[in-house]
Amino acid sequence: MKFFIISPGYGCERWLGVHLTSVMAQRISNYQHIIINSHSSKDIDIIAKKINSKNTTVLNCKNSKALESHIVAMNYAFDELGMSEEDVVVHLDADDWFYHPSVLNCLEEAYAKGAWATYGNYISTDGEASLCRPVFTKFDRSKDVFNWYFSHLRTFKAFFWKKIKQEDFYFGHKLFPSAADVAICAPVLEMCPLDKLKFIESVNVIYNRFTVLSDDKIDPYTQFLCTIELSKRPSYKEL
Repeated sequence: MKFFIISPGYGCERWLGVHLTSVMAQRISNYQHIIINSHSSKDIDIIAKKINSKNTTVLNCKNSKALESHIVAMNYAFDELGMSEEDVVVHLDADDWFYHPSVLNCLEEAYAKGAWATYGNYISTDGEASLCRPVFTKFDRSKDVFNWYFSHLRTFKAFFWKKIKQEDFYFGHKLFPSAADVAICAPVLEMCPLDKLKFIESVNVIYNRFTVLSDDKIDPYTQFLCTIELSKRPSYKEL
């Protein structure tokens, strides 16, 4: 089992150094790190090259939103890096960073005990409380997308991605412009049996709220419209 860390980057130059350092500091090196540069300057390539990690790839995807960045990264991971369906996808935005050097060890332990997906927990840079919490009932998209608990650090087995219908990523004729985490992870939560979903209580991520480029800050109305639409979509069957 290998970890594939997917890091969409949108104007993230200021934070990329600490982000990359936190990944490279991990005590296990069984990972591939894919940064998707969607709306940053060429400095993102310069910073990544200075770090010089053999495990890190930077993909340039001009002006893409988060969902498109994920699709590009996942296709690259499967097609070019040999990601298998039993490998683990780790979502870490390029302006966030791991809290400590044993994050991947924590995940490795959870998956060794049978997890298919994990989530939680984080510290926000602005002091906001974490939304993550343990759950004891099956995910219901009609209401739980508005009370989102599947937050940083979220991970899942790669086989879930193969089972998501690509057309479900579309809102009309275009990819969802916002709420990418819900578009990707609502199907994962529906397909994952409750006993295979692991809440990790320990803090594993610093969630950067200093950035002004989050969806909820740039265009909260579009984020809300996307969430409403996703709440109405047909559910996936549990595996």
